[in-house]
Amino acid sequence: MSAVLEQAKRAARDELRAALAAMRPQLVAVSEAICGQIAGERWWLEANTVMAFGPMPGEVDLTELVSAGLAEGKRICVPRVDWGRRTMSPVALGRWPGDLISGRHGVPEPRADLPAIDVSDLDLIIAPGLGFDAAGNRLGRGAGFYDRFLTSPGLRAVVAGVCPEAAIRDAIPAGAMDVPVRFLVTERRVISCGVP
Repeated sequence: MSAVLEQAKRAARDELRAALAAMRPQLVAVSEAICGQIAGERWWLEANTVMAFGPMPGEVDLTELVSAGLAEGKRICVPRVDWGRRTMSPVALGRWPGDLISGRHGVPEPRADLPAIDVSDLDLIIAPGLGFDAAGNRLGRGAGFYDRFLTSPGLRAVVAGVCPEAAIRDAIPAGAMDVPVRFLVTERRVISCGVP
């Protein structure tokens, strides 16, 4: 990554963190609205195996959606992070949030005794981000875990990003290694980003 792109991403992260911190009091309502938006989408309704995420402070909370998905018989996964290899693998949960533990840096992760599944089994991935643009470019926390995961051989899942409307920007700094999402969901709308 070039120094200019790295600096642009750092500045965007700082600005987005401040914007998201200011809207924390509204995050519960925003999260519920985002869950409601996703619940009506064809790509959610048709998905059998979904990789979601346990929220860190300040992130969209998918509990309402995930709980409904489990009740409907969907297989719900969350990423297990291998910090040494800097990779993620999807792990199916039986209980939400009962099968989650607090991992490194407070990242919610599946219990260690739960097995990973093959990425080719995933129908849908719901990805967090500090911010997005309408082209599907995503700004994460800077470690590149999702970008590496989304290029996994055999992965065929639809990828949808979620964030508050306040975290949408005209343009998110992105490079060749950054993987855009196909759909973007906020509390107000679902954007088709034009990504195949």
